[in-house]
Amino acid sequence: MTLLEAPPAGTRYKLTEAFVERLFGHLDVGECWVWTKALTDDGYGRVICPDRKVRRVHRVVWELLVGPLTAEEVLDHQCRTRACANPDHFDVTDNPTNTARGKRARMTHCARNHPLSGGNLRLDRDGRRHCVQCKRDGAAARRARKREKA
Repeated sequence: MTLLEAPPAGTRYKLTEAFVERLFGHLDVGECWVWTKALTDDGYGRVICPDRKVRRVHRVVWELLVGPLTAEEVLDHQCRTRACANPDHFDVTDNPTNTARGKRARMTHCARNHPLSGGNLRLDRDGRRHCVQCKRDGAAARRARKREKA
């Protein structure tokens, strides 16, 4: 039985042979399955599905080959190649965990070269890291501009 005859339970759109051929035809299959067509601004593959909605390629391929994802689940690219759609390279996780594992999580200093550790590091509820000194400097600059206007 093929994907066209029995799409995975939970698939949100009707599959067509042309769509599946187009989808897999634009993957450069090696160790990573790199999407060779349109990319989002942040480097993820994007495709227009049969329901006319634009979706990220790695999620569509996952749903076709592995099964559906909930809205809260994200796929963490273990290979760190955003255009990759190889299901073997993904770990299903939640957004805070995915953010904590990302490139910014490995940064030791902020853009202004303040250390991102100890008391100078704050995590928001999504796991994003923020420099406390930069926040203080920004607040002080805003107060100074406000005093100048008054």
